[in-house]
Amino acid sequence: MRRILLIFCILLSFIQTACRLDKKSEYVVGVSQCSDDLWRETVNGEILREASFFQNMQVQIKTVKDDTRQQVKDIESFIDAGVDLLVVSPNESTAITPIIQKAYRSGIPVILLDRKIDTDDYTAYVGADNYQLAYELGLYVSDVLKEKGNVVIMRGWKGSTADDERYRGFMDAIGKYPNIKIIAEKRGDFLKNVAEQQMEEVFKNHESVDLIFAMNDPMALGVHNAAMKYSGKSPFIVGIDALPGEGGGIESIQKGLIDASFIYPTGGDKVIDIASRILNKESFDKENILYTAVVDKSNVRVLQLQTNQIFEHQHKFDKMNSLLDKSLLQYSNQRTLFYISLIALCLITLLLFLAYKAYKAKSRANTQLERQNEEIKRQAEILTEQKEQLISLSKQLEEATHAKLVFFTNISHEFKTPLSLILGPVEALLAEGKLTAEQIELLTLVKRNSNRLLHLISEIIEFRSYENGKMKTYFSNNDLKTFLEDLTPLFYDSIKRKQITLSVETESLEFKMWFDKEKVEKIYFNLLSNALKHVNKEGVININLRKEVIEDTEYAKLSVFNSGSFIPQEELQNIFDRFYKIDSRDGSTGIGLALTSTLVDIHRGKIYVESKQGEGTTFYVLLPFNQEDNGSDKSTAYEKGYTQARLELDSVVIEDEILPESNLQGDKPLVLIIEDNADMRSFMYHILNHEYTVIEAEDGEDGLKKAKKYIPDLIISDVMMPQKDGFEVCHYLKENISTSHIPVILLTACSLDEQKVIGFESGADAYIPKPFNANLLNIRVRKLIENRQKIKEAFGHSLVNDTKKTTLAESEQSFIDSFRSYVESHISDSELNLDDVAKSIGLSKSQLYRKIKSLTNYSPNELIRIIRLKYAKHLLNSKGKTISEVAYEAGFSSPSYFTKCFKEFYDESPTSYLDKINK
Repeated sequence: MRRILLIFCILLSFIQTACRLDKKSEYVVGVSQCSDDLWRETVNGEILREASFFQNMQVQIKTVKDDTRQQVKDIESFIDAGVDLLVVSPNESTAITPIIQKAYRSGIPVILLDRKIDTDDYTAYVGADNYQLAYELGLYVSDVLKEKGNVVIMRGWKGSTADDERYRGFMDAIGKYPNIKIIAEKRGDFLKNVAEQQMEEVFKNHESVDLIFAMNDPMALGVHNAAMKYSGKSPFIVGIDALPGEGGGIESIQKGLIDASFIYPTGGDKVIDIASRILNKESFDKENILYTAVVDKSNVRVLQLQTNQIFEHQHKFDKMNSLLDKSLLQYSNQRTLFYISLIALCLITLLLFLAYKAYKAKSRANTQLERQNEEIKRQAEILTEQKEQLISLSKQLEEATHAKLVFFTNISHEFKTPLSLILGPVEALLAEGKLTAEQIELLTLVKRNSNRLLHLISEIIEFRSYENGKMKTYFSNNDLKTFLEDLTPLFYDSIKRKQITLSVETESLEFKMWFDKEKVEKIYFNLLSNALKHVNKEGVININLRKEVIEDTEYAKLSVFNSGSFIPQEELQNIFDRFYKIDSRDGSTGIGLALTSTLVDIHRGKIYVESKQGEGTTFYVLLPFNQEDNGSDKSTAYEKGYTQARLELDSVVIEDEILPESNLQGDKPLVLIIEDNADMRSFMYHILNHEYTVIEAEDGEDGLKKAKKYIPDLIISDVMMPQKDGFEVCHYLKENISTSHIPVILLTACSLDEQKVIGFESGADAYIPKPFNANLLNIRVRKLIENRQKIKEAFGHSLVNDTKKTTLAESEQSFIDSFRSYVESHISDSELNLDDVAKSIGLSKSQLYRKIKSLTNYSPNELIRIIRLKYAKHLLNSKGKTISEVAYEAGFSSPSYFTKCFKEFYDESPTSYLDKINK
């Protein structure tokens, strides 16, 4: 099929090419005439007649009746149409000049006909020299009047170049003859009737008129008519144009209406000739002046005969041209028909060939289709068998999934028994009152986390009861607004601790409706606790309750907004799925919002969420007022205390959770615990505080700040934390020059090998999974600190004894080298400042002290003294300096102090050492 279409397109292109074989690109010439008098009609006829000799030239003529504004519009339309050349006979030179300049400067050639403009912005000019014509006419008049007489001048349009030039030429010629008087000048505007009216006024004011000069033949005829009306006889009348044909100047002279007329050549043929030269890039003259001659009674008959013969020849030519056009059209049609017939024959041949090919292809296709049908049948049988297998597998999977969920639910029920056995003895021990404060705190921690696990199991069981359709509901008719207002104050302590702003807005209406108090309390708790968890520091939480009607159903609309959080659009649709968490570092279970959605669904309500980046997140809950047909028990089985109990579990604050950072300079090693769970921090504190000074951080950001501030001997960090997780914290610590030497233990509830790989690649020194044995943690911490102490002592020993053994990591060795290099470059400065040393390395003075102490077991000042002493020993070995010179060059304040330090470090005085090496 594609091949047929391709061949058809080729043939269609061939037809179009054949139809346009003789068609050449056409030039469009726009002609703008200023009036429609006989002279201009003659010019237009000549232009059209001459253009007919050029097959590629099309002429468009627009004529105005002495209307300059309309002529400007006509020229503008020619410019917009994109004509190839413009021919203009200006009505008024000054007014027409700007539009002609626009055309000329836009690249359109402009030929001025008959009249010029005020600038040279044109391509060519064709026309008579009006000044020269009028000058010769003036000489002719002086000859007629025998150099004496009264003359009246009938002028044309004011502002016309023809009028101006003819007037000047005539006046310059007459000015030579003082006896020829100009007794009157009138403007006939080149129009017969206007000239007639103006001449009537002249005759009334002047009785003796010998000759009248009219600037064109129509005005000359108007003057004649006025003379005949006034006196019945006419003075000598001279016009300009001498056009042939009916109503022309030649006919008027022959009839005796006017006495003479000077030929004003039309030049239409010359215009087309120059236009052709311009368009074909041939040479041409810019100024093309046409010459004149006088026509009077002496030669008018000869000119009339010649004109008649020209008209007859032109008529015959036009007829022949018409016949030629018809012949060319017929020829073109016949050739087109021939091409179409030829193409049709080719198409028929091609179609026959394609039909044969199609027949053969169809035969092969039928054979192939039969084979394919058999294959399809065979595959259909296989698919049917596979479908049955999939149905069977799906059924088995569904049964297995159901069995797993039943097992999961049952084991959740079973968890309650051991939890009860844990909680019972713990509560009994706490009730005795004979325990130490530390024992009470540990048992309270056990009780709190057991209750937390018990609540989590209850949520899972409640979620499963909804999925099985066995969740019980207890609807009662209460005021929802009052119910929520009673719950909100329970959150004030949590809100105050987080330093956030809470605003509650409710409509001043009654929200009396049917709802399950227990379920609505859980909905409200989950939404508000979720907002508290994700609100930014010193952020805002807004609670709003109002009525809303949707599709004729009245709802109570509860919205909870918190600032500082953002949920991407692609995550919004999954936010209410069970066990779904946007951030894997989030310590939540992923049950709360899923349970909230099910509790809203029980009320036949709706829940959705909106989130805007940079603003915050809003959860919306819609609960219908009408719940009468919900099939619940509608009893009042509601027990208070759920929200308060949950807040006690989730918002617990341990006394002295983050210890006062005092007494850090003791003998005990300093351990930093980074853990977002307060109970876990408290538990590890109780494990370690007997042997170590313990400081705490509640997240990764806080942990990094304290690690850089206190330079602890060991850091224990949880992996799953908000903001920065344990891997990021470990990576930063190992990359930072002030903390790179500190051993790091990572704690995690996930013991997958993949996570261990990430931890060790981050630079972790140990990896302990949760739950962990307290004794194991204690041993691991002690061994890491002991190993670090051994490395420190070994490096300090090598530093003192100049051994080449390297016991430090590359980054730590680089740090010591930087310290040594700075000191050696300022070795002679006895007042070397520790602040300057710390600044050069990029640490604070306290950080430098802890770093040097932890790596070498020496203080920075002790290490500087050792470097000075080694340098002094090197100078002494050179045998070229005195002890005093060596002391000052090594940066000691006096030789005596140098001697004291040297003897303490090397167990001999500098003098003894010199004597020994000089022997």
